[in-house]
Amino acid sequence: MNEKLRKKIVFIALGLAITWGYYNITKKNIGNDIASGDTQEQILTGSSTTTIPEKLIDVEAYQKLDWGSNPFLGSDKITRKTISHQIYWLLSGIVYSENNPMAIINKKSLFVGDNIDDAKVVNISRKDVTIDYKGKKLTLTVSKG
Repeated sequence: MNEKLRKKIVFIALGLAITWGYYNITKKNIGNDIASGDTQEQILTGSSTTTIPEKLIDVEAYQKLDWGSNPFLGSDKITRKTISHQIYWLLSGIVYSENNPMAIINKKSLFVGDNIDDAKVVNISRKDVTIDYKGKKLTLTVSKG
């Protein structure tokens, strides 16, 4: 599409939008006033009468009603259940050196002997990390991303 054709389309769309808006705004204002029984003179001068609905809502009666407890406040009736959560270890990377290797597990920097989620880091090699969890030796490896 060339620049000239794009400008024509935008200009036509703008003209249609302005026409549609003018038509709907004037139609709604005049149409609502005429439907309520006002004369054209009252519409033009802005001196239309306001009608009050036959049945009003009694706000004070609704304010006195008991709406129950606040759902955002804690309640003593609620019993809390303990949910056993699965423990997982995500090995993100290994920074290896002969003296002080480091592993990044669950976004935490750990060295040999450190603990994470009841597990102890036993060994860090170039390609994997060994942890001891409740007497079981688990080996974590970095997956290729």
